[in-house]
Amino acid sequence: MILVVLCLFPFIQSAQCFPVKGKAVQADGKTPAAGIVVQATHMRDSVPGKKDDFILKGKTADDGTFSIELPSYKDMYNVCLLDDKDHYYWGQAHIDKNTDLGTIKLERGCQLAGKVRTKDGKPLSGVEIQLKLKLKICSHHVDATRTVSAADGAFAFDDLSPGEYSYNTTGGTYSVKPGTMHVSEDPAYLELTVEKAAMIKGVVKDADGKPVAGIQVTAEDNSAKTDSEGRYVIGGMPAGKFHVSAHGNG
Repeated sequence: MILVVLCLFPFIQSAQCFPVKGKAVQADGKTPAAGIVVQATHMRDSVPGKKDDFILKGKTADDGTFSIELPSYKDMYNVCLLDDKDHYYWGQAHIDKNTDLGTIKLERGCQLAGKVRTKDGKPLSGVEIQLKLKLKICSHHVDATRTVSAADGAFAFDDLSPGEYSYNTTGGTYSVKPGTMHVSEDPAYLELTVEKAAMIKGVVKDADGKPVAGIQVTAEDNSAKTDSEGRYVIGGMPAGKFHVSAHGNG
């Protein structure tokens, strides 16, 4: 168990903006993809499990085009395309200036299946598996989808976009060593061996040393909110070293 004390400092924003545009087409590379959700998220706010924490959200036009104006900050943005169920098609990170993303082909239908087992080979049910899609340009990932293992330890993801995904288990009493794998048109298989999970707990304070409630604290793919006394507990962690970050208004 690790105890971490985090201090928060204010963030000052600028009012200037810059444009980002592009066009989404179907898998055939020609048919416009209308009504696709376009989401721009400030990278400092990209916290696992916070899909609604965005700077701007709109949809592609009938001809598949989109154009958005983003406030100019010192940091950068993720710009992603999603369906109406918040499942990711595509994404690019490190956008910080006028950018034409060009024509973006949206593909789906990839499959990933697997089983969850303990170290002695027994199947384990009720384990939540999380997939995160790697964005273009950098190693940043976004929360793509989750599922839970069945009674025989089996799990399956259908209709994934092709690309590189990171995988992990979230919360619970068991954890797995995080990893990455590439998903393509050929069905993929993933065997997960889990072990008893560890936890991280601590207190979030402001610059004056006062505890702050309602702050999202994240370690890898797991997160928790601070209580009224600024305390948090993140479970479901494998043994190891982790980067811990805090996000919120406080």
